[in-house]
Parts: sequence; structure tokens; C-alpha cells
Amino acid sequence: MDGVESVRALPLWAGFPLAILAVIVATIQARKTEDGATRFIIFALTLRIILSGMHDLTFKSSPLGLSWNALATILVAGSGLLVIRRKVGFSLIVGAATPLLLVMLISTLINATFASGLSAIAKTCYFVVLATLVAQSAKAITPSRLCALLLPIMILPLIYQIVAIPLGVVKAGESDGSASYIGGFNHEAGFSVLLLASLTVTCFADTLKVSAKTGMIAWCLVALFLANYRTSIVAVGPLVLTSVFYMFVGAFHPRQRILMGVMVFGSLIAAFLIVVILAGDRFSDLGTALSYGTDIIQRPGTVTEEYRRLLSGRPAIWSEYVYGWVDADLIRKAVGFGPESWTQYFGFYAHNTLASALFEEGVLGFGATVILWIINLLIATRTASRSDRLRLVAAQFSFFILNMATMPMWMIEGMIFYALMVGLSVYYAKARLIDKRRVSFPATRFQQTVSAG
Repeated sequence: MDGVESVRALPLWAGFPLAILAVIVATIQARKTEDGATRFIIFALTLRIILSGMHDLTFKSSPLGLSWNALATILVAGSGLLVIRRKVGFSLIVGAATPLLLVMLISTLINATFASGLSAIAKTCYFVVLATLVAQSAKAITPSRLCALLLPIMILPLIYQIVAIPLGVVKAGESDGSASYIGGFNHEAGFSVLLLASLTVTCFADTLKVSAKTGMIAWCLVALFLANYRTSIVAVGPLVLTSVFYMFVGAFHPRQRILMGVMVFGSLIAAFLIVVILAGDRFSDLGTALSYGTDIIQRPGTVTEEYRRLLSGRPAIWSEYVYGWVDADLIRKAVGFGPESWTQYFGFYAHNTLASALFEEGVLGFGATVILWIINLLIATRTASRSDRLRLVAAQFSFFILNMATMPMWMIEGMIFYALMVGLSVYYAKARLIDKRRVSFPATRFQQTVSAG
């Protein structure tokens, strides 16, 4: 059963050189662009990787009560506001997140969970700021250029993993004796979700050669399997399958694409089946879980030992949260027990964003979370290019799958993953709107003359 227990970090003699390497890489990448938003994103992501890789130090409480990690999140979110230009997607992104922020604030005040409430609000603000800056950067230097600049930064977690393996920095992640190689990061969930962010950057770095992109995707997939977090392994499917499909099919002449599409799709399905067969022991209880149907949620105290072992105990954890809300008073049914208040009531975090939202922010928080997802999914569908649209929608489905069995919105790594896809979606949607306006309003004779000249 997954808790929030962490693996030991890399020893300082290995961690500090990696941190210095990360700063050097970030500085080199930042010098390649004059755009302030892009530079801010580069250093924000680098800072998060360094903090996660040295969690033995950064997750400790500061004199202010919050961890150093939480203070860094607040600092990044606050300073990022100074870089934002409001006209580039800010109102759209913050509008989708406002209902959730308001419910979090109300729940925090009613339950007096000020420290944990501030932490949850800061994470959501971090997402809003980062997603807006991604949209702003994409407009300034193009999405493919942005992703190409971010790619060396997003390779850093994979380097951490390579360094950690021979040092024996590993977590025994499951009751079946399997191991999770997560580069000395705090938990396999955060590390594997960060790898999904690396995959997102790779898939949208369209200036990369097909061979380089294929190699990077393969490296990320191997790293995901070494991290050994089932939820992320399942969730990566929509994003990778869609991206690989368009990457290979797009390389052929339009008349050949139908045939090649069928061949590539068949190859991807065959590869998926091979993976399922090879990793059958790790995924054997997925079918059992599906057979429960709506009975997957059961009242605690009435469940069997077999049920408690299902999916590493997740259904049993979900049930505790759901019935904790069912048995609550009317006020807490509405606004919950307070953001991130689970530590006061349960031994494990919810492993499901909706179950957590229901307990911590009530039915209003549950609804606000769903609204956030739906709005951002609809934004992704407004992308003009079919390949970009389907890749962005697939990325959001990958994010949705994550939320069903872990909590990416509870961790900054998950907010990075979500901010990347939402920021790109907002850029593409606004670009399509601008193109439509240009078509709707024909150029004046003067503009036509200038264009001709």
C-alpha cells in the first residue's frame, strides 16, 4: 500500500554536483532566449528538480512553519506574477481555476486549517502562473522552440535516476518486493509524474529529428518502468500512443498516410500487449478491480482482506475518504474538512483527486475540480491543427487517469505536467481565434498594398 513515506535522498556528495549541473544547464538554456517568460519557466522547473532531489533538507520545516519546499512554491508563484502579461491567456486560465481557489479559501477559513490551506492554494496559484507563462512563452518564441529549450532541463530527472541506481538509492515500493528507482526523489508518484512532464515536452518539441524524439520517448518510458509506479505507466498510454502515431505518420506523403497509419497503430497496439504480458503480475488485479463496478467503494469495517490488497489498497483508501464525507455534517458536506487536512484523519493520502476533493473541500470542491478539468479540456479541443489538438487532448486524458489513482494536483510535479499542457492549449486556442478574426475582417486596401509590396 502506498503511503507518503519517502526514500532517502542522494548523498550530499552526489546531490550537490547534480544541483550545480542543473544550474549550469538552466543558465545555458536561458542565455539562448531573450524572452523573460521562457527564462522564468526554465529556472522555475530547475528549482523544483533541485528541491525534489534534496528533499532530506528542503522538506523540513522552516522557522515560518511551512517547509522550505512550500516556501519556494509560494515564492515562484508570487514572483511569476511580475512576469505575466495579462493579455496572453491569464484571464482564461485563472477563470477556470477561480471556483476551486474560492472553495479552498472558504474551506480553509471555516475549518481554520491555515497552514495546509495556504499550501493547497499556493499549489493552484503555481499552476495558474506557470500555465500562463507557458502560453506567453509559446506566443513569443513558438511552442516547438519553447519545448526544445526546456528539454535539457527535463532530462535532469533521468540523469538523477541513472546516478541513483549504482548508489543503491532505491525504494521498495510495493508489497510484492518490487523496487522503485526514483533518483533519490521524495516519492515514486512525484518522480514518475515529472517524467510525464518530460514526455510532454519531448512530444511537442517538433523541431527535433524523428530519431532524437524517438530515443527520448524510449528513454522516458524505460525510466517510468524503473520508477515502477503503475498509475503513471498506465496514464502515459494516451499521450505516447497519440504522439508516436502522428510523429511517424506525418513523415510520409499524404497519399501514404492512411496505410502507414494502420501499420503504426497496429504496431503500437502490439507493443502495448507485449508490455502487458511482460508486466502481467504488476497489472493482474486491474481486471479484478473493474469487476467490482460501483461496489469498488465499500464502507470501512465491512471489507475483506482480499479487498484491502486490491490495487495496493487504493479502493480501501478511497472508501475511507468517501464515507468520511458521507458521515460528515451538512457544512462539511458542502466545503469539506479543509484543504490537505487528511493528515489529521487518515494514515494515507487519498490516491484519488476527486475522493480527496470531496473530503477536503466538500461537494463544492468536487464540482470546482471537475469544472477546472472540463474547461481546460474544451480549450484543448479548440486547437486548429488536428495533430496538436489530439495530442493535447490525449495529454489531458493521461492527466485524468493519473487523478483516478494518485493525486498530481497535490504535488508540484503534477502541476508542472498540467501547466505545460494547459498553457500550450491556451496558446493554440487563442492563435486559432486570432486567425479566425483575420479571415472575418478582410485586409484594407492599404494593408493589401503593403503586403504586396
